[in-house]
Amino acid sequence: MTDLPEPPFDRAEAARRLGVKPSWLRDHRGEVPYRRIGNFVRYTQTDLETYLARIARDPDPLARSTRSKAGAR
Repeated sequence: MTDLPEPPFDRAEAARRLGVKPSWLRDHRGEVPYRRIGNFVRYTQTDLETYLARIARDPDPLARSTRSKAGAR
């Protein structure tokens, strides 16, 4: 028997798995990989693992983002 891949989940579940609020995840959508299925944004465990692996190598990814620089003077 072949294991079926886990189905994609919504922002609330992705936020729960990352330990952040859903609004944080929405605000950082460009940094956390996601998939668009029709009008819906969905995440997979692979997407979240990719993000976590990237920030493990780069512990402060927001330091170089345009979002974080907008408020700095």
